Amino acid sequence: MAKFYCHQIEKTLVEEHGLAKTRAGSLGQAMREIHKAVCHLDDRNLDIIRKNYPEIIYVADYYGRSEDGLRTFTRKELNNA
Repeated sequence: MAKFYCHQIEKTLVEEHGLAKTRAGSLGQAMREIHKAVCHLDDRNLDIIRKNYPEIIYVADYYGRSEDGLRTFTRKELNNA
């Protein structure tokens, strides 16, 4: 029987990283919400998050790279270089 995942990130968390399937859905949803929030920030607010909570940007980028067609961040955007 084929395993069904709502999003690629859930499949990645379970099959590649060994996370419990019972937790993958809620973590995937949290990552989706972070990605959505970060992608709607203007440059000023994105800079605030980048400087104070860079991990949030990395989570948004990781999620974006896991799902087709979503925004990802360049190394410059991630590091504010």
